Amino acid sequence: MEKNWFTDKELEDYSNQGILSDKVVKELRELREKDKKKKSSKSP
Repeated sequence: MEKNWFTDKELEDYSNQGILSDKVVKELRELREKDKKKKSSKSP
């Protein structure tokens, strides 16, 4: 199943509204980057 990650814009909005803390936003971005790298390394 495909994971739908937040866009940078969404993360920024959530951070600005206080929905997500800066720490959480940073972690989500790192997870998303790792996930992208995993996907691209798997493909032939």
